[in-house]
Amino acid sequence: MKPYIFIFDIDGCILGNVRYLTGEFTLYKKLSELLGQSPDYKPNFELDLKKGILRPGFIEFISCIKKRFHPCELYVYTNSSYSWTNNGLVSSIEKASKVKFNKPYFTRETSINHNKSLAEAFTTIFEKLSKKYENLDKDDIINNHLVFIDNIKENTSTYKNRQITCPDYDYSVFRNVYEYF
Repeated sequence: MKPYIFIFDIDGCILGNVRYLTGEFTLYKKLSELLGQSPDYKPNFELDLKKGILRPGFIEFISCIKKRFHPCELYVYTNSSYSWTNNGLVSSIEKASKVKFNKPYFTRETSINHNKSLAEAFTTIFEKLSKKYENLDKDDIINNHLVFIDNIKENTSTYKNRQITCPDYDYSVFRNVYEYF
């Protein structure tokens, strides 16, 4: 059985405007650096996502592709930082949506000059999937079972024909950052 691989961008695709969330994360990070210690900060933006930052229909879309394209492997690829992506962002998306993404999460550190490289990400993905599924043909998976969904047109330097461009999602929810101190 050959898996279908869906790779999603986060900002503007899965989520709307996250400026308040990133502001809070950055503020805590800077405070930690200034104080020389790590504050007891565990970001949790699940409520904000449920208030509308999570794209409407995302959960239903995932449910649909899991039924239609079985087996289905889900990944994220964002030009956000490794720290932000792995320390609150994806875990909040998973909690709010009950959708689990495979690791690793691909970030700007995986990109080449801020251009997403599906070839680079797929090398890692294929290595992991080869342990889970038997007799995978790399070219067949790339050409027939790989989909990259991003709101920015042609946002990959490789496998451009595997991208679906979705409409921008820019909904914002105010979050009083100081309230969470």
